[in-house]
Amino acid sequence: MIREFRAGDLDEVMSIWLSGNRKAHSFVPSSFFEDRFDEVSSAISKAEVYVFDDGEVKGFIGLDGSYVAGLFVRCDSRGAGIGRELLSHALSLKGNLSVHVFSRNEKAMRFYLRNGFFPVCSFENEDFGENEVLLKNPVKEYRVKPKY
Repeated sequence: MIREFRAGDLDEVMSIWLSGNRKAHSFVPSSFFEDRFDEVSSAISKAEVYVFDDGEVKGFIGLDGSYVAGLFVRCDSRGAGIGRELLSHALSLKGNLSVHVFSRNEKAMRFYLRNGFFPVCSFENEDFGENEVLLKNPVKEYRVKPKY
């Protein structure tokens, strides 16, 4: 079940965030995430965050407006559709989304492309000199045909 983040979720969410970043971004020094742990923890407590909870938190998505600030699923729960459910929930709330993904994070790139996102532009990340891609999902416009 997807629900809004609660203060009691913070430890589980931060554990998922840290392990997920270490695994997905092996090209980034682990100290980068460790040094930002407290900052991210504080930001998550104040942000728009939704968790996947089936008795325990197995994933979460953080939103800044229609921007996906983070989407993480516990390593032992990946491949079960949790990320897709979190993304679908966010899309149902926002209508359209955008996200930045490192090119070298191939699993995340495939995930977003498989879920209808497309690359808009790419640039070099200033912190790491890595290529980063801005992805968006297409905004669907529905036109009502006049009856006359």
